[in-house]
Parts: sequence; C-alpha cells; structure tokens
Amino acid sequence: MSLSETTSSSLSQAESSAESLYNTLLQTAHSYIRGTDFNSLVTSDYAHSWGHNDYISTRPHLRSTLDRDAFFAHLHATGQKVESIRTEITDSVVDTVQKKVMIRASYFIRAKGVTEEEEEENDLIWIFRMTGDGKKIEAAIEFVDGDWSGRLGAKVALGEARAKERSQTQQSS
Repeated sequence: MSLSETTSSSLSQAESSAESLYNTLLQTAHSYIRGTDFNSLVTSDYAHSWGHNDYISTRPHLRSTLDRDAFFAHLHATGQKVESIRTEITDSVVDTVQKKVMIRASYFIRAKGVTEEEEEENDLIWIFRMTGDGKKIEAAIEFVDGDWSGRLGAKVALGEARAKERSQTQQSS
C-alpha cells in the first residue's frame, strides 16, 4: 500500500469515526428532547441547570443545579400538572470536539383542564455536555422561555379552577 493510499484510508476511517460520533451525539440529544427514557440517557452524576442568567436571577427555584434524582423529581412534579406535550426540534448544532450539542425545540404543552386550543408553546434552547462516546448526557442547561413560564402557570391555575368548579357542580347535583 502506498503512502497516499494509507493516508487516504486513515482519513476515511477518521471521517467515518467523526460522522459516527456526530450521529450518536445528535441521536442521544434528540432522544432526550423527545422524552425517551431519561434514565438511560443521563449519567449517574447528571447535572441540570437553567439560563438565562437575568431570568433565573429573579427566580430562586431555578438558580440551583439539580442532580439526577432532583431532576427526575422535577419532571414528575411538572408532569402532574400537564395533560399533553408535543415536541418539535427546530435546530441542532453538534460539536464533536467538545462533545456538546445545542438544540432549539418547541414544546407544545397543555395544562390539565384546558382545551387543545389553550396549549402553550415553550421555545427552548438546550446545551448538552455528553460523555466521550456520545451515548449519555452529563449535564444540560435549559434556557427557559420566561414569558411561557408565566403563561403556563396561568393555564395550570385555570385548569385547576375549572376542575374545582366541576367538582362543586357535581356535588350540588
């Protein structure tokens, strides 16, 4: 084998390896965004934090970094208030050198007790730091749509008020 053939073969293998890592990083991040088995997608020392700094500076509950268990508890508590979630990934950027993925995604979330027409869009940016093989997420920063947070809170309150009203109507019948 000549030097040029060896070099060409080495470059081809390196390109194939980089493409494979790229695809693994992207697939892992997309699975996370779509809510596919978080438990298998995050490391045991997973860390979850929020941004934007100005937004979280006025919200003490978002200032801390959650470990894996606290993040799962957060998902469970939030899930108790939600009827449905649809997800649309609108952009992805993969950095194979730093093992990071940035994703922009819209979550269309409907609080319990409200109509489909009343669902709210949460436009998020995520930055994921991944393991060397790209198969797990070590850390995530979730850049929150601050306006959405308030709107969803109002929809949750509306849904709860409607449920209470239905309950009172049924009791008086």
